[in-house]
Amino acid sequence: MDGTEFFNLPDAMGGLGPGSYVMTTQGELPVEWLEVGDRLITRDHGAQPIQWIGRLRADNQLGVDLPNPVKLPVPNDGTSRQTDPLYLSPGHRVLLQSPLVAKHFGTTEAMCRIVDVSRRNRVRFQSVSTRLIYHHLLLPVASLILVNGLWVETINATDCERLDIPAVLRAQATQTRAPRMVLCPWEARLIRVLAAPEVNIRDLLQAA
Repeated sequence: MDGTEFFNLPDAMGGLGPGSYVMTTQGELPVEWLEVGDRLITRDHGAQPIQWIGRLRADNQLGVDLPNPVKLPVPNDGTSRQTDPLYLSPGHRVLLQSPLVAKHFGTTEAMCRIVDVSRRNRVRFQSVSTRLIYHHLLLPVASLILVNGLWVETINATDCERLDIPAVLRAQATQTRAPRMVLCPWEARLIRVLAAPEVNIRDLLQAA
Protein backbone atom coordinates (compact mmCIF):
# COMPACT_ATOMS: atom_id res chain seq x y z
CA MET A 1 0.00 0.00 0.00
CA ASP A 2 3.00 2.29 0.33
CA GLY A 3 2.50 5.40 -1.78
CA THR A 4 -1.22 4.74 -2.39
CA GLU A 5 -3.51 7.69 -1.90
CA PHE A 6 -5.93 7.11 0.98
CA PHE A 7 -8.81 8.87 -0.72
CA ASN A 8 -8.61 6.37 -3.58
CA LEU A 9 -9.30 3.51 -1.17
CA PRO A 10 -13.12 3.40 -1.05
CA ASP A 11 -13.16 0.18 0.95
CA ALA A 12 -10.97 1.42 3.81
CA MET A 13 -12.66 0.13 6.96
CA GLY A 14 -13.33 2.18 10.05
CA GLY A 15 -12.11 1.32 13.53
CA LEU A 16 -11.08 2.84 16.85
CA GLY A 17 -7.38 2.45 17.51
CA PRO A 18 -5.61 1.51 20.76
CA GLY A 19 -6.02 3.89 23.67
CA SER A 20 -9.38 5.32 22.56
CA TYR A 21 -11.54 6.60 25.43
CA VAL A 22 -15.28 6.10 24.87
CA MET A 23 -17.95 7.97 26.84
CA THR A 24 -20.27 5.59 28.67
CA THR A 25 -22.91 6.05 31.35
CA GLN A 26 -20.09 5.25 33.79
CA GLY A 27 -17.82 7.94 32.36
CA GLU A 28 -14.94 7.65 29.91
CA LEU A 29 -13.57 4.12 29.57
CA PRO A 30 -10.77 2.70 27.41
CA VAL A 31 -12.20 0.92 24.39
CA GLU A 32 -10.27 -2.19 25.46
CA TRP A 33 -12.40 -2.37 28.64
CA LEU A 34 -15.79 -2.25 26.95
CA GLU A 35 -18.12 -5.24 26.97
CA VAL A 36 -21.43 -6.12 25.34
CA GLY A 37 -24.21 -4.47 27.35
CA ASP A 38 -22.21 -1.39 28.33
CA ARG A 39 -24.23 1.74 27.56
CA LEU A 40 -22.63 4.46 25.44
CA ILE A 41 -23.66 8.10 25.24
CA THR A 42 -24.89 8.93 21.73
CA ARG A 43 -25.48 12.33 20.14
CA ASP A 44 -29.07 11.62 19.07
CA HIS A 45 -30.42 8.60 20.95
CA GLY A 46 -29.36 8.97 24.58
CA ALA A 47 -27.64 6.00 26.19
CA GLN A 48 -27.54 2.90 23.97
CA PRO A 49 -26.22 -0.60 24.82
CA ILE A 50 -23.40 -2.21 22.91
CA GLN A 51 -24.78 -5.18 20.98
CA TRP A 52 -21.52 -6.49 19.55
CA ILE A 53 -17.82 -5.68 19.75
CA GLY A 54 -15.29 -6.61 17.10
CA ARG A 55 -11.55 -6.41 17.63
CA LEU A 56 -9.69 -6.76 14.36
CA ARG A 57 -5.99 -7.60 14.52
CA ALA A 58 -3.38 -7.65 11.81
CA ASP A 59 -3.56 -11.46 11.69
CA ASN A 60 -7.36 -11.41 11.35
CA GLN A 61 -9.31 -14.26 9.77
CA LEU A 62 -11.15 -11.96 7.35
CA GLY A 63 -8.12 -11.46 5.15
CA VAL A 64 -8.36 -7.70 5.64
CA ASP A 65 -5.18 -5.64 5.55
CA LEU A 66 -5.18 -3.10 8.37
CA PRO A 67 -4.17 0.37 7.18
CA ASN A 68 -1.98 2.40 9.47
CA PRO A 69 -4.00 4.84 11.60
CA VAL A 70 -4.49 8.56 11.34
CA LYS A 71 -3.19 10.27 14.47
CA LEU A 72 -5.16 13.10 16.09
CA PRO A 73 -3.46 15.37 18.64
CA VAL A 74 -4.39 15.42 22.32
CA PRO A 75 -7.17 17.93 23.12
CA ASN A 76 -6.17 20.88 25.27
CA ASP A 77 -9.64 22.10 26.22
CA GLY A 78 -10.52 19.66 29.00
CA THR A 79 -13.03 17.65 26.95
CA SER A 80 -11.31 14.34 27.68
CA ARG A 81 -9.12 12.95 30.43
CA GLN A 82 -6.97 10.98 27.98
CA THR A 83 -3.35 12.02 27.62
CA ASP A 84 -2.38 10.15 24.44
CA PRO A 85 -3.23 10.92 20.81
CA LEU A 86 -6.32 9.37 19.27
CA TYR A 87 -5.66 6.77 16.58
CA LEU A 88 -8.42 6.07 14.06
CA SER A 89 -8.49 3.86 11.03
CA PRO A 90 -8.29 6.16 7.98
CA GLY A 91 -11.73 4.94 6.93
CA HIS A 92 -13.45 5.84 10.20
CA ARG A 93 -16.11 8.53 9.83
CA VAL A 94 -16.19 11.59 12.07
CA LEU A 95 -18.54 14.56 12.54
CA LEU A 96 -17.46 17.89 11.05
CA GLN A 97 -18.17 21.24 12.70
CA SER A 98 -16.57 23.72 10.29
CA PRO A 99 -18.69 26.65 9.02
CA LEU A 100 -17.40 25.62 5.60
CA VAL A 101 -19.77 22.63 5.73
CA ALA A 102 -22.85 24.88 5.97
CA LYS A 103 -21.49 27.27 3.35
CA HIS A 104 -20.77 24.64 0.70
CA PHE A 105 -23.16 21.78 1.49
CA GLY A 106 -26.19 23.43 3.07
CA THR A 107 -26.17 21.46 6.32
CA THR A 108 -24.85 22.32 9.77
CA GLU A 109 -23.37 18.87 10.39
CA ALA A 110 -21.89 16.25 8.10
CA MET A 111 -19.64 13.23 8.38
CA CYS A 112 -16.59 12.14 6.45
CA ARG A 113 -13.70 9.72 6.69
CA ILE A 114 -11.00 11.06 8.99
CA VAL A 115 -8.31 10.63 6.35
CA ASP A 116 -10.18 12.91 3.94
CA VAL A 117 -9.73 15.93 6.23
CA SER A 118 -6.21 14.96 7.18
CA ARG A 119 -3.30 16.71 5.52
CA ARG A 120 -1.88 13.26 4.85
CA ASN A 121 -3.01 11.59 1.66
CA ARG A 122 -0.48 8.80 1.49
CA VAL A 123 0.09 5.73 3.59
CA ARG A 124 2.95 6.05 6.02
CA PHE A 125 3.97 4.26 9.19
CA GLN A 126 2.50 5.54 12.43
CA SER A 127 4.19 4.34 15.61
CA VAL A 128 1.73 3.25 18.32
CA SER A 129 2.59 2.02 21.80
CA THR A 130 0.77 -1.31 21.44
CA ARG A 131 0.11 -3.80 18.69
CA LEU A 132 -2.39 -2.35 16.23
CA ILE A 133 -5.98 -3.44 16.87
CA TYR A 134 -9.09 -1.74 15.50
CA HIS A 135 -12.19 -1.88 17.68
CA HIS A 136 -15.70 -1.88 16.18
CA LEU A 137 -18.79 -1.08 18.26
CA LEU A 138 -22.32 -2.00 17.16
CA LEU A 139 -25.33 -0.29 18.80
CA PRO A 140 -29.06 -0.90 18.13
CA VAL A 141 -29.06 2.11 15.80
CA ALA A 142 -26.28 3.75 13.77
CA SER A 143 -25.00 6.45 16.08
CA LEU A 144 -22.44 9.11 16.83
CA ILE A 145 -20.53 8.45 20.05
CA LEU A 146 -17.98 10.47 22.01
CA VAL A 147 -14.42 9.20 21.66
CA ASN A 148 -11.60 11.27 23.15
CA GLY A 149 -13.94 14.26 23.19
CA LEU A 150 -14.96 13.97 19.52
CA TRP A 151 -18.14 12.67 17.91
CA VAL A 152 -17.38 9.65 15.73
CA GLU A 153 -19.57 7.02 14.09
CA THR A 154 -20.21 3.50 15.30
CA ILE A 155 -20.00 0.67 12.74
CA ASN A 156 -21.44 1.74 9.41
CA ALA A 157 -23.45 -0.47 7.07
CA THR A 158 -20.54 -1.11 4.69
CA ASP A 159 -18.25 -2.28 7.48
CA CYS A 160 -21.02 -4.52 8.86
CA GLU A 161 -21.04 -6.48 5.63
CA ARG A 162 -17.34 -7.26 6.00
CA LEU A 163 -17.13 -8.08 9.71
CA ASP A 164 -17.97 -11.38 11.36
CA ILE A 165 -21.20 -10.14 12.95
CA PRO A 166 -24.11 -12.49 13.82
CA ALA A 167 -26.54 -12.58 10.90
CA VAL A 168 -29.48 -11.05 12.76
CA LEU A 169 -27.44 -8.08 13.96
CA ARG A 170 -25.82 -7.63 10.56
CA ALA A 171 -29.21 -7.53 8.83
CA GLN A 172 -30.41 -4.91 11.30
CA ALA A 173 -27.30 -2.78 10.97
CA THR A 174 -27.09 -2.83 7.17
CA GLN A 175 -30.62 -1.45 6.93
CA THR A 176 -29.97 1.61 9.09
CA ARG A 177 -29.05 4.96 7.60
CA ALA A 178 -25.99 6.99 8.49
CA PRO A 179 -26.72 9.44 11.31
CA ARG A 180 -25.66 12.42 9.17
CA MET A 181 -25.02 13.37 5.57
CA VAL A 182 -21.76 11.73 4.44
CA LEU A 183 -19.34 13.74 2.34
CA CYS A 184 -17.48 11.88 -0.38
CA PRO A 185 -13.67 12.08 -0.35
CA TRP A 186 -13.35 15.04 -2.73
CA GLU A 187 -16.02 17.01 -0.84
CA ALA A 188 -14.26 16.47 2.48
CA ARG A 189 -10.89 17.36 1.01
CA LEU A 190 -12.40 20.59 -0.28
CA ILE A 191 -13.14 21.52 3.34
CA ARG A 192 -9.53 20.80 4.28
CA VAL A 193 -8.13 22.77 1.35
CA LEU A 194 -10.32 25.80 2.11
CA ALA A 195 -9.49 25.78 5.83
CA ALA A 196 -6.77 28.16 6.98
CA PRO A 197 -3.29 26.60 7.10
CA GLU A 198 -3.08 27.06 10.87
CA VAL A 199 -6.32 25.13 11.49
CA ASN A 200 -5.65 21.91 13.39
CA ILE A 201 -7.45 18.77 12.25
CA ARG A 202 -9.33 18.67 15.57
CA ASP A 203 -10.62 22.19 14.85
CA LEU A 204 -12.58 20.79 11.92
CA LEU A 205 -14.31 18.14 14.02
CA GLN A 206 -17.38 18.41 16.23
CA ALA A 207 -16.33 18.23 19.87
CA ALA A 208 -18.43 17.66 22.97
